[in-house]
This record gives sequence, structure tokens and C-alpha cells, in this order.
Amino acid sequence: MPSFDAGYYSLTSLIPLLPERSDPLLWRWQPRASTPVHSLRELLDSLRSVDVPELPGEDPGRQQVARPLPFSSNPRTHFARLVVVEDIAYNGRQRGDTLLDLLRGFLPALQAQERDVADHLPCSYLLVLLDFDCPDGSRGSVEAYLNQLWHTMEQEWTLILRHCIGYELNPCRRRQSFLSLILRHEIESTFSFCSYNWAAQAARRWRPGDGLFAPPRSGNRPALLLLATLPLLLALVLLIAVLIQGLAGIGSLALAADPIPAWRRPALLLLLAGLILTPALLWPIFLRRANQPWPAQVGTDLRAILKALYLQGRFLQLAEDWQNRSGAPEDSLRQTFRSFLEEARPHDLRAPTLRPGRLHAVHPGDPP
Repeated sequence: MPSFDAGYYSLTSLIPLLPERSDPLLWRWQPRASTPVHSLRELLDSLRSVDVPELPGEDPGRQQVARPLPFSSNPRTHFARLVVVEDIAYNGRQRGDTLLDLLRGFLPALQAQERDVADHLPCSYLLVLLDFDCPDGSRGSVEAYLNQLWHTMEQEWTLILRHCIGYELNPCRRRQSFLSLILRHEIESTFSFCSYNWAAQAARRWRPGDGLFAPPRSGNRPALLLLATLPLLLALVLLIAVLIQGLAGIGSLALAADPIPAWRRPALLLLLAGLILTPALLWPIFLRRANQPWPAQVGTDLRAILKALYLQGRFLQLAEDWQNRSGAPEDSLRQTFRSFLEEARPHDLRAPTLRPGRLHAVHPGDPP
């Protein structure tokens, strides 16, 4: 299903940027910027994308980073990317039909007179890609997420969207202008960056607390298919019965005189009606099933993914430390693994866990 599937919403928006000759007071945030595109590129480049212990120019003794990650305060965002798109890439000449290209070589009248025209964007755009947890994919759920994102990133979104056409700088209208720009310029997306369902289905993740596996997807697909194909099945059964009766010798003289005997016409009409009604009944069922999103798998939300990454990093560290041990008895492996389970607490999704934005589960100086 476009934009929403398996408990995730892939929000994609293309927001037009201000022209080069616009008022610099609307977009300029530093004296070096010469155009809105240049200013926005410098701004996006200054945003922190990875939460590392320290960066050049920061105090190494500080336990907290100088500037937090923009999206780390939101508990639902899996993936976020902001890109300036000035033009689209040229994919090459359009491929034609092989047979027609062969005929054009022999017949000059069939040769194409028009050349391939490369597409260009009318202006520069800000591409916003957001993958986040969404319960039902409705507009209300998306707006609730955007409102939450605005409250955690109001300063960043104000600096970013002031480069875009239609953003209002009035403090009383900034939030509504942010929602309007994102939703009005949204385009459908069929690609998600956080597809964990294949891993959850392969591992058959166990539910913490109740000891049950995730229930299979239920539906009444066999009953719907049987109902849709019922006219065709009845027509085929009647046609087979008529053919068996004809092969028994009934109506052999009528077959020589009339290609379609009267006693066979109802069967042929019913067969024709079945061939017409069956696709007409199956097509709406196919569209309804194709547009139905897959249900969310257990253990694929952001909190469970952060916990899984934390356990992966801690377990790799445990394996490395055990391989590099010196003089430790073999019987201590069981006790070491038991201590790891007591410290990591695999069934507790709240803590200890990986902090959003971190690349590794363990850093020097981090609390356990």
C-alpha cells in the first residue's frame, strides 16, 4: 500500500524553495550564503546526524553532547533525511520498440522526427523523507506525529522551512504552516527504509511477557475466491454434463444439421456469462486485497529495534571478551552469560537500551 504498510508510514514531501532573487531576510541565516539553495545546504550540513561522544571543538570532559540530534527526541522516527534537489538525473534516451526500430531503418517515412526531451524541474525543492511508527496510516495519525515532531524540533524546522515557498514566519502560524507544507506537497511512496518484517517473520520473535508467538494473518480469502468463481464453476459443470450427454449419442443428427443445437445453447450462454462475470467479480477483490496493508509484526517498532541493536552490540562485546580471556576456567562461561542476561535484561524494552542516534551500543564512559 502506498506510503503506509506493516505499521510504518513513509512520508515523502517535495517542497519548492524560494527563487534566487528573493528577499535575503526571509532565508539568510549566515553571511556567507548567496542563494536560498546555498543557505539551505549549509544549514543541513551543520545539523548533527550521528550522536558521537565528542566532535572537534567540543570539550572532551563533557558527558553530554553540545548539540543533541534533531530527531533523537522523537520516540517514533526510524529514518529521516532532508535533501536539496535542484534537478533530476537524466536516465538516458527512451528505449523504443525493437521491431519498429528495425522497420524505421528500411522505411524513412517511419523515422521519428522528434528528439528525446530531457525533463527538468521548474525550481529547486526540499526533499523530506520520514519513516515513523504509525498505528493505522490515517491522516489524523500523521498529523499527530507531525505535531509531536514540531514540538521537539521547532527551532530547526523554522530555520529550514523559511527557505521554502509558502512558509509563514508569524510565530502564531508557524506550526500550522509546517503541517500545511508537509502534507500539501506529499507524494505517494512505495519504498520504506525500515523494513524489519522479513527479519521478524524469519525469527518468529517471541512476545515478552506472555510467551506466545505472533498470530498469523487471518482473512476470508478462500470464501471470497469461491464466491467469485462460482458462476464459472457452474458453467463448466453444465458444459461438461452436456458434452457427456452428446457423446452418448443423443442428438447426433442435429449436430450434423445445426452447428449449435438448441439443447447446447443455454450451456454456451451460461459459460459466456461465467467468463464475463468471473473477472468482474475477482477484480474488486484483487484491488481490495492489494490495497490492504500488512499488519505490524511484533518487535518492529522503534523501541524494540533499539533494544535489539543494544543486545547485538553487547553480545558481540561479550563474545570478544570471552575469546580474549586468559586463564579463565571453562565452567565460568555459564556464569558469565547469566551475568550478561541479568545486566542486559532482554525482555525489558525500556532500559538498558540503545539511545536514538547512536551507532554503537557501548561507548567508553557510558553508564551500564
